[in-house]
Amino acid sequence: MKKKRKLVLIFVLFSITAVVAGLGLLTWSARDAAQALLTALERGDVPSGFGDQVEKLAANLREFGSPNLSLGRVRLKSLQAARAEAAIAVGEEKAKFELTLKRNKGKWQAAGATESELAVRISQGQPRLVFSIGRGTLAKGLQSMGEDKLLTIQPDRLEWLHQGWLAPAPYFAAFFPDQSPDLIVGMEEIELFGYRGRLAAAVARQPFIPEKIRVNITASGQSSVRHSGVVIKSAETWQVTEAVTGRSVILPPGTVNLQPRGDGISMTSSLGEERFDQRLIFSPQAKEAKLELSSLTRSGRHPAYYGSLEVANFDGDLVIVNELGLERYLCSVVPSEMPVSFGIKALEIQAVAARTYALRNLFASGWRSTSAHVVDSVLSQVYNNSPENPAATAAVQATCGEIVTVNGKPVDIRFFSTSCGYTASAHQVWADAAGDYPGTPISWLTSLPQFPGPPRDLASEEAFAEFIRTPPAQAYDARSAWFRWQFSVPAAQMADIIRENLAAIFKSSPESVQKEKASGEYQVIEEMPPEPLGELVALVPRQRGEGGILMAVDIVGTEGKWRVFKEYHIRHLLRPQGNSQLPIELVLCDGSKRDNFSLLPSAFVIWDFADQITFYGGGFGHGVGMSQYGVRQLAAQGWTREKIIQHYFPGSEIITVQQLP
Repeated sequence: MKKKRKLVLIFVLFSITAVVAGLGLLTWSARDAAQALLTALERGDVPSGFGDQVEKLAANLREFGSPNLSLGRVRLKSLQAARAEAAIAVGEEKAKFELTLKRNKGKWQAAGATESELAVRISQGQPRLVFSIGRGTLAKGLQSMGEDKLLTIQPDRLEWLHQGWLAPAPYFAAFFPDQSPDLIVGMEEIELFGYRGRLAAAVARQPFIPEKIRVNITASGQSSVRHSGVVIKSAETWQVTEAVTGRSVILPPGTVNLQPRGDGISMTSSLGEERFDQRLIFSPQAKEAKLELSSLTRSGRHPAYYGSLEVANFDGDLVIVNELGLERYLCSVVPSEMPVSFGIKALEIQAVAARTYALRNLFASGWRSTSAHVVDSVLSQVYNNSPENPAATAAVQATCGEIVTVNGKPVDIRFFSTSCGYTASAHQVWADAAGDYPGTPISWLTSLPQFPGPPRDLASEEAFAEFIRTPPAQAYDARSAWFRWQFSVPAAQMADIIRENLAAIFKSSPESVQKEKASGEYQVIEEMPPEPLGELVALVPRQRGEGGILMAVDIVGTEGKWRVFKEYHIRHLLRPQGNSQLPIELVLCDGSKRDNFSLLPSAFVIWDFADQITFYGGGFGHGVGMSQYGVRQLAAQGWTREKIIQHYFPGSEIITVQQLP
């Protein structure tokens, strides 16, 4: 019995020893695998297939550069899993992390790693590249590239005056004092920092003060910011400077012709022809001189501009940017947006509205991809279509710096020509930032009556029709010829107009066009049929917003039923655009007439449907915010600037740019 017990004990001890030895071998093999991975991480040649965390760690280590990796304890979690402790050292700094290993077909492989991240952080005014892994961090300094001016922001690159185009690193960050905004084109004195050949950080040392504005100048017709060629004329000595290189040429009075050549620009002047590879900046030597764009026509003239004109090659087309002082810009906006005959008080209110619009869009930098804050057409606000006027300039000067704010921030201000007696709510005209329509209500851009006395109940189609046919006698916009209008068109001709416009709307905004299915539901379609309409059977107002603006209309044809959404699309769909053979006469309430108008004056519209369809409407423009003809009347009635602004933008107040937080 004793001998048998002894044999059992020997067997157990042998088994334990074998297990311990086996575990030791597994541990050492796991350690070897972990060490091999660290060596690969140091070399930067980790192959794919090790999992997202390991691959991200490898990429971060490659970018961070020259890490010193060391292996600590390796522990078995099971016969198929192990965990290895490791550390990264840079100088005297060290950060610990872990690797997860799994055994597959007898071999250990990396399966995971502690989460890591590269980011730029600023300390004592200087940016540093910080490598974070687990609870540890390592940091390296960045190389200053000097100060620069930002010209263009595109999704994958930034253009700078001196550095040219730079691709930012994935961890790129911009830093600003206090509550300054994010990067905005036109920002100057931005210190740039690089790391391993890439743009890593941009640091502004001073708060951004918006004193200048950058305007994209559209081609004749104002349909595009791209030009096939540009001609600039100066009556005085001027100069051209090439970005990046700083090469400058003094030009005598005269004309230069600019053409795209490859990625650059060819300039022909009295000095001959020269080729430039970078953006060109033209500026007069005399402070008050203007540069004329002889290749453009605005209201029968060649427009001239204060400030500088920049010309850049964007994918084979030339793009023009006019950079000038914000207040000077407004002097050419106000007379282009409002007739100077409206009087100084109305012009002052227009100046405040225009300044607010410009400032908000300057901060938004909506045209950043083409080096600008705004564009000179109705896509922003009209600039320099009409020459400067002493009354408009006086209005700008009288309101210098004044803007409309809500809760201390410039409002998303909107203005238009003429109301029908009600304004429209913005969220019922445009989609919101998330693309939802109707959008999110905006408290200061809501539907309001534009006549004294109690508001009208326009909830029913009958009530709104009565309002259009018999408007209030004391409406603030009643003196505008656009206050009421009408036109008639044969149903067959209207069918042709709708057919053409329906296809165009679908092409530009397919989500705004729906077709009725067999189930009776309206759905977005993938393709417009060759014949979508057939004969026009009916037009049905489907949805109206507050104040009566049309938000959706149904088109019933023998070949299909359609629903079109949004104010602008409806104005496009039903526009009185005839031709020389079949003209459409738009009759305004003062008896004046317009032939073949390019857009329905407003979406405040009703109609009588028969073989001859007659449309009745009121107002001119989108209907949101401030009515310019209404401003004219209220100013004539003695309303103050503050009262008129608060009437159109409830809850707002006027402050100066200097009072912005």
